[in-house]
Amino acid sequence: MPNPYQQLKLRVERVTNLPDAYVGHIISGRLRVKIPSKKGDLPYLTSLKSSFSQLQGIEKLEVNPVTGSVLFIHNLDREQIAGYAHAKGIFSLGQAKVYQPNLHRRVSQSIGYLDRRITSLTEGEMDLWAMSIVLLICAGIYEISRGNFTAIPWYAAFWYALSIFSIIKPNTA
Repeated sequence: MPNPYQQLKLRVERVTNLPDAYVGHIISGRLRVKIPSKKGDLPYLTSLKSSFSQLQGIEKLEVNPVTGSVLFIHNLDREQIAGYAHAKGIFSLGQAKVYQPNLHRRVSQSIGYLDRRITSLTEGEMDLWAMSIVLLICAGIYEISRGNFTAIPWYAAFWYALSIFSIIKPNTA
């Protein structure tokens, strides 16, 4: 059994080595906390859920090991949840603003998801770029058949935008 000094030292080490967390989103009665270092750590998140079940004011708590996030449905304020997490040695909720990924990353993630879905649906026969080329050729033939030779159509504008986007950061999608 450790002596009181060792117990205090262990507690201080545990509190100072807390995983960093940030607010994914927050609205009245709902708070999503993301803990990037705990992605895939089901034992940690299960323990977290158990610890927070003892805090009055938490109505529901959902953990997602894939994203390393925790959704609190509550009638508390953010500081009470953050204080409890810190006091119990669970995580340290930063005071920074809500994390928002930058626009390029969000667009890249969406394009990447769409590319994977198209590849999956066509069983590897086409990807997003091949599908775009086919659709643009069809749209071009349609516009020519209507006699539209002058205006740049919306799909061409989208194609140019996607082309520029992929040239600027080709490996992010």
